Amino acid sequence: MGYGSVELPARPPRTVQVAEADGEQDAVHRRPAFRVFCAAWVALLLALSAVFTRQPQAAVPGRGELRGEAAAPVEGSAWPANPDPFSTVNPVDLGFQQALRDEVTAPGRIFGDVRHGAASGTPLPTNAWYQNLLMHDISGRFNAVENKANTIPYLLDTAVKDVGRAQGEDEDPTAGTTSNGLRIHYPNLLASATVVQLAYDEPAALQLGSAEAVKEQIVAASAPPNELSVTLEWAAEAVAGAVMRAPIVRGMAYVTMEYEMLSPLVSGQMVPAGAPLLDGRVPLKCSVDSQSRAPKAKAAGTAKEFVELHFMQSDYTWLVFLSEPARVACSQSPPDAENQFFRMQTLDAMRTGVVRVALANNCTTGTNPTHCAPDATGTGRDQTKHAALLRKHRTMYPTGDAKVQFTFPVRDSEVEDLTLAFDWAPRHMNSSMESLLKATPPAALHTLDDVVEPLMYALPHHMDDMVWTVGSSNAVSKFGCLRSIHGYSCPVSGGRWTMSNTVHGVSFSAPRSINRDMRAAIEQAVRDEIDYDVDENYRRGAGDTYFAGKQLAKLGRIIIIADEIGFDSRKVREAAQRLAKRAEIWLNGEAEAPLLFDGYWGGLVSCGCDFDEAAGACTNRYPVCPALTNAGNNFGHGYYNDHHFHYGYHIYAAAVASRFLPEWGKKHFEHVLAMIRDIANPSLSDKFFHTWRHKDWFLGSSWASGIAPIQGHPYPNGRNQESSSEAVASYEAVALYGSTMAEIFGGTPWGLPEIPANPKSATVAQKIRDLGRLLLSTEIRSAKRYWHVVQGKFDAPYDSIYPSEYQPYAVGMLWSIMAQFQTWFGSAPFLVYGIQMVPNTPTMELLLEPEWLEELLPDFKTSCDADPMCTEQGWKLLYFLAQAAVGNTTAAWAGLDEIPDAAYLTPGGNGHSRANSLYWIATRPLTPAEEH
Repeated sequence: MGYGSVELPARPPRTVQVAEADGEQDAVHRRPAFRVFCAAWVALLLALSAVFTRQPQAAVPGRGELRGEAAAPVEGSAWPANPDPFSTVNPVDLGFQQALRDEVTAPGRIFGDVRHGAASGTPLPTNAWYQNLLMHDISGRFNAVENKANTIPYLLDTAVKDVGRAQGEDEDPTAGTTSNGLRIHYPNLLASATVVQLAYDEPAALQLGSAEAVKEQIVAASAPPNELSVTLEWAAEAVAGAVMRAPIVRGMAYVTMEYEMLSPLVSGQMVPAGAPLLDGRVPLKCSVDSQSRAPKAKAAGTAKEFVELHFMQSDYTWLVFLSEPARVACSQSPPDAENQFFRMQTLDAMRTGVVRVALANNCTTGTNPTHCAPDATGTGRDQTKHAALLRKHRTMYPTGDAKVQFTFPVRDSEVEDLTLAFDWAPRHMNSSMESLLKATPPAALHTLDDVVEPLMYALPHHMDDMVWTVGSSNAVSKFGCLRSIHGYSCPVSGGRWTMSNTVHGVSFSAPRSINRDMRAAIEQAVRDEIDYDVDENYRRGAGDTYFAGKQLAKLGRIIIIADEIGFDSRKVREAAQRLAKRAEIWLNGEAEAPLLFDGYWGGLVSCGCDFDEAAGACTNRYPVCPALTNAGNNFGHGYYNDHHFHYGYHIYAAAVASRFLPEWGKKHFEHVLAMIRDIANPSLSDKFFHTWRHKDWFLGSSWASGIAPIQGHPYPNGRNQESSSEAVASYEAVALYGSTMAEIFGGTPWGLPEIPANPKSATVAQKIRDLGRLLLSTEIRSAKRYWHVVQGKFDAPYDSIYPSEYQPYAVGMLWSIMAQFQTWFGSAPFLVYGIQMVPNTPTMELLLEPEWLEELLPDFKTSCDADPMCTEQGWKLLYFLAQAAVGNTTAAWAGLDEIPDAAYLTPGGNGHSRANSLYWIATRPLTPAEEH
């Protein structure tokens, strides 16, 4: 299946119109006068909001969310790009001991002056979408093919080939790979019944670097890594102060390199099909030599704006844009050479310049069927309008200062719409023009020539909710849309994307009462399970944090349900005290496998446990920490794998314990905050934890994988996340904990005896709640889009995420460049579907839409019936819970009798309880027949 750029029919009108490539159509609104009127009002409102921001408010006593009531007021409408930190307490001061890392697992030299991470006040990313670019292999190398990031639409790595090397010039086995810039791959999409993957032809890559020798790349200190970008820079070997710098930004339509006193070099491992065209018209003659790679200056030509390159073997046409006119020369190998190469460079160094590269067509003549639709093979695809769009928007580029911002409504409500914005912080590629732009008032920008909006690629969920905003048209183009691993991606013009997003309230309880006919069975289940305790080894903190957390949260759910049905209050309090004690072992430093503060990366990691099954204990003690040297220990927790899964369960348990034991909650507030700061820190001012550890704000979902390698190398498919539902649950837990603590610090929680209010801590707790809700809502939206597969759900081709060849109803593991029907522990359908449904909490009602469940249930049942493990390990329980969610509560209720008690103690079922399972079924919406 080709990954080519295509022209799609226009989307149904929403807020923005589809823009034509020539820019003559009004791409924002059909009524210009009304647009100007609205723009004036919005500009005024924005100006006022910048002056008048609502002050933080204390929690409102008695407004609990147990039944989904409206929460306490949010602390402000417009949040700054760098919110105040939840805490600035050093985790070491809370009793978490220091993690001791070796050179293999510590940040590498690519981080330059900040490689000491949190120890130097700069926590470093561990799970970012670009993380592979920053990871070294076991030998310390950063420039392998695995060091790749999917920016959409390009795949980038730094494994640049030193093309044109004379034969025998260098016999070093690593020769041919340098750190001289970026290698740009344009992939195509391959699909089978169970896998969708991006593939690429390595020799077809175009390389962007410098003619001068440069040092190994480092992360640019001038533009620290953020949620949307990472900037790499290469300093010259011989010229002091000379540097080239690449802002690598999510969704960039062009690959951009900034140059200071260096000569841009474009190279590749294929020969052009014809002479490069200067400004699309004038042929540039390349010197041909199988031995020498140096272009001949006497054949140079002048490119004023761009050079067009078409390569024979790949059939790719690239456009290379220059910020200023430049004399360029090129060389290449003979077309029939065994080792082909092409080099084009400027003959003079750019004092301050920019080069941008974009693929204009990957099916230019139709000679490469890999990238051409059947009707284009042999003829090619007309991409004239897409090329015109690229030429039009070439001058403005996104920078490493790009940021994510969000605005909560002024009035708080249970369900509310907020705005999520991506500010691309665009810059003009011509330094003189950039200076003029900075000196020009915004209202006068339209009077300047050569001022356009940056062009970026958007995913389906962006286009669903994108709205026009002042100064940014956010117009979607129907030219240049392409098939990505996340569905059709289309070009959007705008320097600041603004998207509406609905956030929901969170509650420990379902949004409706228990079915009265089912209440007695729930009461009996609570009676049977209220004395439940976690496994004996977890009571000592011996073992992994994942299953320990699941069991803690399981007890928490039993307590919540017991309280809701009015069970014996003494037994409920005893269970809450037991929960608090079991949760506390992971917070107070007394666990056999304690949590540690990692001052290298900036995070809370497990020491790990070499567990002796016979003794039921860890054979190691701190400072011997297997989780820091063995990526398989504790599911890679010491390598930042799955932190949100693990800590989400612990945070949920802490929320329940705090609800029933407010003084315990206050005492351990900072300790629980350490877990929350690890997975959901919003602030750069927190010098101990990196921001938004797991969240990919562009994709909307999270990445579970951290810095763990495979056989000493970064994973070749990039980032990954398996359980979308556990990611959802982790942010649900954050929101619930914030809500609970806001009530406690507000002074009068849930009718319990009044306790002293703490307005400052109440404000922090409200922020935790609101940020948890934001993380939760975006995770749910993207999980539905990219993990749930409903064939034929959408009419427009934009909305078809996976090709029809992919047959299952879910993605088991989503990687940076692959989606597969698989889990880490098996590929049986009941495992894949089941892992996307745990844990069973009220918020799952927002995630598990009946339409999706209806489609997968037959496949789930067939798979489950074929393997006794499905019932024995508790996976069939999830089938019945899904059955209830689509309205068949009678069958689901009866089906629970098939689940043996032992299943609730297995790895697949030990996060579930019979009480919670019955509760889910008994709180599903009534069907029309049941209502009568």
